Amino acid sequence: MNKPVSIIREEFKNDLINLINNSGLQLFIVEPILQEVFLEVRAAAKNQYELDKKRYEESLMAESIKVDEDIEDPIIETENV
Repeated sequence: MNKPVSIIREEFKNDLINLINNSGLQLFIVEPILQEVFLEVRAAAKNQYELDKKRYEESLMAESIKVDEDIEDPIIETENV
Protein backbone atom coordinates (compact mmCIF):
# COMPACT_ATOMS: atom_id res chain seq x y z
CA MET A 1 0.00 0.00 0.00
CA ASN A 2 1.23 3.45 -0.86
CA LYS A 3 1.48 6.01 1.90
CA PRO A 4 -1.73 8.11 2.00
CA VAL A 5 -1.44 11.70 0.82
CA SER A 6 -2.69 12.97 4.19
CA ILE A 7 0.28 11.35 5.93
CA ILE A 8 2.76 12.59 3.30
CA ARG A 9 1.31 16.09 3.67
CA GLU A 10 1.67 16.08 7.44
CA GLU A 11 5.22 14.75 7.28
CA PHE A 12 6.17 17.40 4.72
CA LYS A 13 4.67 20.13 6.89
CA ASN A 14 6.54 18.91 9.96
CA ASP A 15 9.81 18.65 8.00
CA LEU A 16 9.34 22.20 6.75
CA ILE A 17 8.66 23.51 10.24
CA ASN A 18 11.73 21.70 11.58
CA LEU A 19 13.85 23.13 8.75
CA ILE A 20 12.67 26.65 9.58
CA ASN A 21 13.22 26.17 13.30
CA ASN A 22 16.73 24.74 12.77
CA SER A 23 17.79 27.25 10.09
CA GLY A 24 19.01 29.81 12.58
CA LEU A 25 17.27 32.51 10.56
CA GLN A 26 14.97 35.01 12.15
CA LEU A 27 11.38 34.82 11.02
CA PHE A 28 11.45 38.25 9.35
CA ILE A 29 14.01 36.70 6.95
CA VAL A 30 12.12 33.42 6.55
CA GLU A 31 8.81 35.09 5.71
CA PRO A 32 9.81 36.66 2.36
CA ILE A 33 11.61 33.46 1.39
CA LEU A 34 8.42 31.48 2.02
CA GLN A 35 6.39 34.05 0.07
CA GLU A 36 8.75 33.68 -2.89
CA VAL A 37 8.57 29.89 -2.71
CA PHE A 38 4.79 30.08 -2.45
CA LEU A 39 4.55 32.18 -5.62
CA GLU A 40 6.80 29.75 -7.49
CA VAL A 41 4.80 26.73 -6.30
CA ARG A 42 1.52 28.41 -7.21
CA ALA A 43 2.77 29.21 -10.72
CA ALA A 44 4.06 25.65 -11.17
CA ALA A 45 0.75 24.21 -9.95
CA LYS A 46 -1.18 26.43 -12.36
CA ASN A 47 1.06 25.37 -15.24
CA GLN A 48 0.62 21.71 -14.31
CA TYR A 49 -3.16 22.15 -14.21
CA GLU A 50 -3.19 23.78 -17.65
CA LEU A 51 -0.98 21.04 -19.09
CA ASP A 52 -3.12 18.28 -17.54
CA LYS A 53 -6.29 19.94 -18.83
CA LYS A 54 -4.87 20.25 -22.34
CA ARG A 55 -3.73 16.61 -22.40
CA TYR A 56 -7.09 15.43 -21.06
CA GLU A 57 -9.04 17.42 -23.66
CA GLU A 58 -6.75 16.13 -26.43
CA SER A 59 -7.31 12.59 -25.16
CA LEU A 60 -11.08 13.06 -25.22
CA MET A 61 -10.89 14.51 -28.73
CA ALA A 62 -8.74 11.61 -29.98
CA GLU A 63 -11.12 9.13 -28.35
CA SER A 64 -14.10 10.84 -29.95
CA ILE A 65 -12.46 10.74 -33.38
CA LYS A 66 -11.64 7.04 -32.96
CA VAL A 67 -15.23 6.27 -31.98
CA ASP A 68 -16.48 8.18 -35.02
CA GLU A 69 -14.12 6.20 -37.27
CA ASP A 70 -15.24 2.90 -35.75
CA ILE A 71 -18.89 3.55 -36.50
CA GLU A 72 -19.83 1.86 -39.75
CA ASP A 73 -22.78 2.70 -41.91
CA PRO A 74 -25.53 0.24 -41.14
CA ILE A 75 -26.30 -2.20 -43.92
CA ILE A 76 -29.93 -2.95 -44.48
CA GLU A 77 -30.48 -6.36 -45.95
CA THR A 78 -33.55 -6.95 -47.98
CA GLU A 79 -35.15 -10.27 -48.58
CA ASN A 80 -35.61 -11.43 -52.10
CA VAL A 81 -39.28 -11.34 -52.83
